[in-house]
Amino acid sequence: MNTTIAIVTHAVKKKPARFVIAIIWLMFTLSLLGWWIFFGAHQVNRLSALGYPDALELARFQRMLMWEGGTLIILIIAGGVSGLYLLARELQAQGEIRAFFAAFTHEMRTSLSSLLLRTEALSHATKNPGEAQPIITEIERIRLQLDNALFATVSAEGGLHRESLILLDIVRRVAERFTELSVAIVGDVTARVVCDARALEGMFSNLFSNALIHGHAGGVTVEVQQSGSRAVELRITDDGQGFAGDPNLIGRRFARHYEGSGTGLGLSITKDLAERSDGSFRWEIGENSRFVAILQLPCEGLA
Repeated sequence: MNTTIAIVTHAVKKKPARFVIAIIWLMFTLSLLGWWIFFGAHQVNRLSALGYPDALELARFQRMLMWEGGTLIILIIAGGVSGLYLLARELQAQGEIRAFFAAFTHEMRTSLSSLLLRTEALSHATKNPGEAQPIITEIERIRLQLDNALFATVSAEGGLHRESLILLDIVRRVAERFTELSVAIVGDVTARVVCDARALEGMFSNLFSNALIHGHAGGVTVEVQQSGSRAVELRITDDGQGFAGDPNLIGRRFARHYEGSGTGLGLSITKDLAERSDGSFRWEIGENSRFVAILQLPCEGLA
């Protein structure tokens, strides 16, 4: 009993809105049923007062209302309580799965980071360092997929750590992972944004990966400009071959534009992260089918 109460209490704290809706539905249903039982009993009493000729039939109606109505109320209460408990158990199971997946992803990223360091050290020790580059690129790609899977699985309730970040530092940090790309940042290079560092790195990683893998780009430009007093707008363009798919499917998860194209998960994750950071993400198809990603993120207010 104590375990059941603990499970429900924890689930209510995690997802109070769902339980409020369920309880409101249960109370409304019970109130409506109670009203109809009362109304039926009242009508029977009125008929009795008016001298209804068949007293036995009236008594039968009254017993039916009380017994069947009472049984129905008990069943609804039992079903409602069982539903709330099952909902709590389901939320607990989801939380355990998310916790396991987060721990698993962390361990995998640690192993990949170690493998990456060993591969880079080995590449420097060989006569032809370029031979290790495909392996390094593949490791980075797997690490990005792990991050995307984690962001997609963990719900938005898991909150982001907001802090003031120097945009240039984050761009440079991510660019170091994409050695095949030449990354330039222009405009307000001193801009700071208020965001979660890992989430911001995830956004740039997805956009750079998209430019490299699907756009076959050799260079990316990040243009930074102030958008109002409390936002920074970033326009990310590349010198790749442009976008060749259906613009209406951009950012839609698991939608393929053509055989061999991506699943759309990266752009979808980028949009989710931007919105969870109180920002926005959109895209345009510019001249020569050039794909332009536009990030708007909150920044510290101007003096």
